[in-house]
Amino acid sequence: MAYLRKACLLVLASIGFSVPTHGQLKHEALVVPVYFVGIKDTSSQRILEQHVLTELSQSFELRTEKEIEAAREKAFDKLASKDCNELACLKLMGELLDVDYTFVVLVSASGDYWDLTGVRLDPLGGTVRKSVECQDCTLPKARAGLSKLLRGLRPGGVSMEKGDALLIIESEPRGQVFVQGRPQGETPIEVTVPTYKSVDILIVAEGYTDFAKVYDSIRPGQRIRERVRLVPKRGKVEFISKPSEAKIQLDGKLLQDESGNPMITTVWLRLEYGDHTIVASKEGYRDAQRSFTVEKSDLGKIKLVLEPLPGRLVVRVPSKYHNARVLVDGKEIGEMSGDIAKTFEVEAETRLRVQARQDNLNSETVTVFLSANGSKTVSFEDFSESTSAGSSELESNKLWALYSSFSSTKTSVAINTLHFTRHGLGIGLSNHRFSGETSKGNTFEGYGLTCDLSYTWGQDWFATLGTGFPIIGNGSISISSGKYQSRRTGGNSLFGLVGTRLSWVDGIFGYEAFEIKFSDFLHDSNNTTLSGTALTVTGGIAIIGIGVIF
Repeated sequence: MAYLRKACLLVLASIGFSVPTHGQLKHEALVVPVYFVGIKDTSSQRILEQHVLTELSQSFELRTEKEIEAAREKAFDKLASKDCNELACLKLMGELLDVDYTFVVLVSASGDYWDLTGVRLDPLGGTVRKSVECQDCTLPKARAGLSKLLRGLRPGGVSMEKGDALLIIESEPRGQVFVQGRPQGETPIEVTVPTYKSVDILIVAEGYTDFAKVYDSIRPGQRIRERVRLVPKRGKVEFISKPSEAKIQLDGKLLQDESGNPMITTVWLRLEYGDHTIVASKEGYRDAQRSFTVEKSDLGKIKLVLEPLPGRLVVRVPSKYHNARVLVDGKEIGEMSGDIAKTFEVEAETRLRVQARQDNLNSETVTVFLSANGSKTVSFEDFSESTSAGSSELESNKLWALYSSFSSTKTSVAINTLHFTRHGLGIGLSNHRFSGETSKGNTFEGYGLTCDLSYTWGQDWFATLGTGFPIIGNGSISISSGKYQSRRTGGNSLFGLVGTRLSWVDGIFGYEAFEIKFSDFLHDSNNTTLSGTALTVTGGIAIIGIGVIF
């Protein structure tokens, strides 16, 4: 009922009606203590503040200073620190005091020029702002200017004094208004502006493009209403997926091209600033979802990784092996449990090595590749006795490519290796290349091709030890008398490797120690020899490599 009473009073006031009771009913109002800038005289401040209260008390029932202070404390306690800005606090104070209007007055002085500004906050969220200039201002002139200012802020519309014009600004969504570069408040707002000169306005809202407009030669008494729909800012985003060609849903809506067909990755879009959710979907894969915020003109790439649905592996065995265990990549995934055919759920989109085992009998190992949500049948017929429980782990063929490199001010070393393993046994070739400077200041170059032998233990994680010896090679030394070539190469190398199996690829790390000896040097042109001279290159170097399993 109290709300209805106030609403009726507001309507009556706006159309100029009066309510004849025991006296003229007044609207209730909150008057914030006057803000003073550039006025340090406390006596002048008290005089002007009292004048504001006197003027407003003629038309409004004002809250007391004690009530205002209590409301201020409650507002600060209730609002979060990030939201406790001046406007939010003033609005909440007005709600706590249950007033119809809130008034804010600012008196700013710069020498003899005073700027008087008043703001009225209305019950429905509107803001009315009015300014009055005071040239060669004195205290009496300031009092007269404040009276003019406050008359113009009376409810029922802004009262325009002679020479005034009025801007009524509305926007969707609400935004901050600047007139002549000075903040005025939030839309909807009514602002008095100077006449017979250009006036510029600016409306700013987070996430939207600024609205700017200039009004030329505004006439006194003119009312200008500006209704603005702000345009959302947009930022460019590129959506990619793994695998590609996935359908895209943005904020719950399937994206389609001009022909009505679903858009598939890769997709470029310009999206409104703010929070969004993207979902990528593809047959055979679980949906991938990601939330993101557009807050700049180019957000870059957003990648969505879709997880493949498991594959179905159908295993068939002879009836006498109906209790066999099924292994994938050396790990047991289940038992036949009396069946000669059984389906197992396995990882898709990768190569799998499948084997069946019953007691000490093993089937052959079969390599299969299952697509996402796909199926494949593996049939085992022959089982043979296994000499070692882990022998099946070494049945894959592997081809490794290894590389090492080192360089300093006096020596440069590079080693390239190609190595093949089967059943744990390995053989390979390593090309060792050297160049640098001897201890006597002579330059040298050389290479040695070694034959390497190795043995490997393990499957998912494995270790390899090996040795190599030169089969061919050549070294050269340049001295003052010319260049000499070696006719004999010897030495050896020792290496150790560790690695891990990644699907059908091996990742390898290790270390090699080497000693390559070049001797029996002969001059390039005159066939003279360097008796008793030998060039020995020794050292150790780290190894990296990659391999394929087949």
